[in-house]
Amino acid sequence: MTGDYSRAVNYYERALDCNPDILLSGKIILSLAEIHYNRGELEKGLELVGDIERRLKDLNVGNKILQLKISAYRSWCHCISGKMDSAKIQALKAVEIGDSLSPEDGSPSARVREMGHALNTLATVHWAKSEYPRARKLYERAVRIALDNGLKREAAITYGNIGLVLEKQGRFKQAAEYMEKQLNVSREIGEKLVTTAAHGELGMVYASLGNFEQALYHFNRQKQISELLGALHRTLGKSVQAERYLKQAISLSKQFSIHRELGRATFISAQLKKDTQEYEASIDLLSQAETMAENTHITSLLQIIYIEKADVFLSLDKLDDSLNMLKKAQAAGEKTQMQTGIAGQLCVLGKYLFLRGEYDEAKLKFKHSMRIYAELDAKPYLAQAYQTYAGFLSGKNEMNDFEAETYLRKAADLYRKLKLTDKVKECE
Repeated sequence: MTGDYSRAVNYYERALDCNPDILLSGKIILSLAEIHYNRGELEKGLELVGDIERRLKDLNVGNKILQLKISAYRSWCHCISGKMDSAKIQALKAVEIGDSLSPEDGSPSARVREMGHALNTLATVHWAKSEYPRARKLYERAVRIALDNGLKREAAITYGNIGLVLEKQGRFKQAAEYMEKQLNVSREIGEKLVTTAAHGELGMVYASLGNFEQALYHFNRQKQISELLGALHRTLGKSVQAERYLKQAISLSKQFSIHRELGRATFISAQLKKDTQEYEASIDLLSQAETMAENTHITSLLQIIYIEKADVFLSLDKLDDSLNMLKKAQAAGEKTQMQTGIAGQLCVLGKYLFLRGEYDEAKLKFKHSMRIYAELDAKPYLAQAYQTYAGFLSGKNEMNDFEAETYLRKAADLYRKLKLTDKVKECE
């Protein structure tokens, strides 16, 4: 969780009343716009930066650094709205302004910092378009600029961005290496917000690798109630603790209007309902999370919501609804190229085909899913896929019982390594 946005808005608005200086006002307005961005209120933020831009033009004030910040902000808003062409145009404009900065535009450190900001913005546009190699090159260029000029905070943030690119590609071990760099640098300079972000990102990566001890270590050091703690305790089979953390996360998200975290927490709560076979309640929560993800333009969250909905619809024997969700998940996956999401969709598609009696095709989808999880070394997902596949095999008399037993053993072996004793008992 971040801070109290409503209180921050009040402080910034009071500061505006006391500062008639146009450049200082511009900086304050950008801070206000960033709050609206974090709350998913993109139109409000864009309206604010448009207003300050018009005032600069009317007063014939040509501050390049402020113009760069405005272009970068617009790029972020267009990017998260899915307007990728507009996002790229604004990001390239920010980079162009950064290249043209001269001594009269600000101190050397300010010029370098803003150039790095522009490169990070352009890299993020490529990241959002799933152009991961290009995004990584731009992030690495930004890191070199930051390190060459002693800008450790900027270097730490960009290390984290590279880690997030690798995490999307499913390269979890490499992602962890960059996030550890982010953590080390942010600790060195006492940058608490970046340190908090690094702990959260590392927790997610280690959870994906099945290193739950490290994941819990980092989540606990976030020093904030997070929906991620709820997700981890759900994976560990500790539903009571998971529900407690999720309730706290939802309450704080509502209190501070942090819509993205609220969407994720609602999604994980829906998964808990599915675990206890409360399918209608799960669908209701998933629909709420879907609306939040749409409003905040988080395609990666939408992808996994569609997959989860498809799975719950299968449990309700609503095969047509499930197929519709799988088609939506596939479309979202083509945008995000998120490997764990693609594997998850294939796994649910395998279930769907089994229920339709298309056994050979179902087996192909399951095995494709398991190959992706194995390549990613995503042990928790892989173990679950083994167990699910074995369950469908054993439920069909015409299927090979030996194959079912083989995959159950594989699932049990992985669960033992992950120290998930309840899941081992299920397999046995």
